[in-house]
Amino acid sequence: MIDTFKQACKEADKKRTADRAAKKANGGAKPEPPPPLRIEDLEVAAGDLISDPDFLTRLSIEVENAGLVGETSNAKILYLAVTSRLFERPVSIAIKGVSSGGKSFTVEQVLKFFPLAAYFVRTGMSERAIIYSTEDYRHRFIILFEAAGMSSDMMSYLIRTLLSEGRVVYEVVEKTKLGLRPRRIEKEGPTGLITTTTAPKLHPENETRLLSLGVIDTPDQTRAVMQALAAAAAANTVNYPQWHALQTWLAADQREVVVPFARTFCGGTSNCCSPSSAPMRSFTEEAEPAITRAGSSRW
Repeated sequence: MIDTFKQACKEADKKRTADRAAKKANGGAKPEPPPPLRIEDLEVAAGDLISDPDFLTRLSIEVENAGLVGETSNAKILYLAVTSRLFERPVSIAIKGVSSGGKSFTVEQVLKFFPLAAYFVRTGMSERAIIYSTEDYRHRFIILFEAAGMSSDMMSYLIRTLLSEGRVVYEVVEKTKLGLRPRRIEKEGPTGLITTTTAPKLHPENETRLLSLGVIDTPDQTRAVMQALAAAAAANTVNYPQWHALQTWLAADQREVVVPFARTFCGGTSNCCSPSSAPMRSFTEEAEPAITRAGSSRW
């Protein structure tokens, strides 16, 4: 074991030395990033997912093959929500349920179907991390495991502003050689949020900006999970790169569609979708322009 560790250290030292030599030979400049993939290449990589008329059913099968039990409905909603990062107003999600009920596992399994460029994960943040973070928020999701991680009033306010306004503008005063000087910090969206919580309700200002999902907590679900754990684990055969290519293809160009039922939905009078509610008004404002928008029928 010691000899193996020493050998690994030697190999690491050789690689570090080679990297330094290459950087020095290049004048200290960083290596050029690889060129972006062409649309044609992405279409080939995504394969039949692009034209599959029932790809959500395919997703549910794939996510079950990956080990998720009984939560395929939530998985499909989460998948569509993260895909909405490409919209001007992404759909944010709060998954609620009892402790150890599988909330985080459901999110983790769905995120495997997305390239890392689609989101970034945090288990917690300081109250002004949103402002000073070097992450690019544009058309991405913040995955915050446990809503308690944004319990600070300031952090909660900044996240709400980012979700609602699509940007955060924050001005601070910093000490410089010339004395105190203001600095304006702008973080551009649009940005979505997925968080989990054991609380039945979040802060009222946050609740209206998030679609709430509940995990299944029934004896049948527990029995199904236990049976899955007891069964011999099958190899995960999900072709994640194909799904990543699909999302990269979607992000590479504008994909507009017509929503044929949006006007009916916006004008509905059902109790579950009352037009008088603030979330419904927000949805109507966003959906109405899409009703008459012509676009590609490929997606």
